[in-house]
Amino acid sequence: MATIDVTQFKENFHVPKEIFRNIISTEEFELVDLKVFCYLLTTLNGYNKNRRIGTSKEHEDPLNFIKIHPSVIAEELGYSEKKVKKAIKYLEGIYLIEKGNGPAVKGGYRFTF
Repeated sequence: MATIDVTQFKENFHVPKEIFRNIISTEEFELVDLKVFCYLLTTLNGYNKNRRIGTSKEHEDPLNFIKIHPSVIAEELGYSEKKVKKAIKYLEGIYLIEKGNGPAVKGGYRFTF
């Protein structure tokens, strides 16, 4: 999947329609995967090639990686932590999110779109 630059705002986000169409047409995508994906839409940022290192606030990662906590997601969504971790791995496996390190965040995630 080609990386698409997205605009991120504090209260809104932009997701290409193609991404949603791919998700809803994938038979393996389960409800827990969808709920975790939607939860992450409110938490993670997307890939943004125009964001320069050194221009963000100290607590933000200029590469848009954000630490997520499966236990918090599990509690908020009413799933076991094991199911949430499995959903995160699945989303990573189908290249919707990626795990990585940035200057401010180690072992964080971001969307690939």
